[in-house]
Amino acid sequence: MVKMIVLGLTTMVATLAGAYAGLQGPSSVTPGAAAKEHDEVEIVKLDPTSVPVIRDGAISGYVVVHAAYTAAAKDIKQMRNLMTTYVNEAVFMTLYGDDSINFTAMKLLQLEALAERATKGANTRLEREAIKRIAFETVNYLTQEEARNQNSSAN
Repeated sequence: MVKMIVLGLTTMVATLAGAYAGLQGPSSVTPGAAAKEHDEVEIVKLDPTSVPVIRDGAISGYVVVHAAYTAAAKDIKQMRNLMTTYVNEAVFMTLYGDDSINFTAMKLLQLEALAERATKGANTRLEREAIKRIAFETVNYLTQEEARNQNSSAN
């Protein structure tokens, strides 16, 4: 019983001493901190994007993409909505506008090349190199029938 009380008091004293020492530390920002904040990169995850796949004049299915982009933290603070809009548009146009991709054929896609094209497209719209990288987390193809079945089971 005495050991438990001594252990509790020791823990309490150590916690209070640590809190006191933390409050007594330097409170001003160091000169390198401003430069570090300038170089910080933030990741922004996007909502899923659904891209229709049109073959022979009809919708054959949909590509559902989960993507994210990285940019300087200061840029994201200043223009997050604009950047997100342009990245979504670039991802959509990259997948929609590329007829060489056959989503119905099960083969590996060159996702890195698609991501680079989307990054260039977003930066072109922003008129500067604000987007560091766009990454595709998942790329799924659903036939039109599978998409209908998912929508009907959700209701």
